[in-house]
Amino acid sequence: MNTEVRQLPDVARSLRVTVDQCRYWLALLGITVSHKGRVRVISEDVFEQLAKVAELVKAGVTPKESVSAIKGAPVEGNVLPVISPVTSSPVGELVNFKGELEEIKKVLMLMAEQNQKLQTEVSFLRKDNNVLRCFLMPPSIITKPVIPWKPEKPENPLEGLSWLRKAYVKVFEPWKMRRYEV
Repeated sequence: MNTEVRQLPDVARSLRVTVDQCRYWLALLGITVSHKGRVRVISEDVFEQLAKVAELVKAGVTPKESVSAIKGAPVEGNVLPVISPVTSSPVGELVNFKGELEEIKKVLMLMAEQNQKLQTEVSFLRKDNNVLRCFLMPPSIITKPVIPWKPEKPENPLEGLSWLRKAYVKVFEPWKMRRYEV
């Protein structure tokens, strides 16, 4: 057992994670952390365990699954396999590859069936839409245009008057000109 002690903030920096993540992983591992003054400290053995957890988490495994993988306990739910270098024979790899291809083929066939169902449903919906559109459109009867009513323009009240009479009407009887100026 290694007795070298490291501070938790330094450990977090070296693993490139936050201190809170380290505390969470320590809680999952069931490790109690000792304090040296105001700073949490951990031993070198615990640092190695945290480094393994950090590697697994960066590989895409959840923290709970990575902790259980380190402890060696079974995990509930789906466990993602840890990617390791291939040490088996090429024949075994070929069999695994064929199995994966068969699964991919099944998935593609299922997707093709679903796509076909969706396309038939869409074609029925398009037909219904066209029927509704024809039903809701206004009739195509050509109607003659409607001309809005306009009032008749009144005659000019100054027409046929002398210039003196025109001036008199403009100055002293302006109400006669109002209807004309509209």
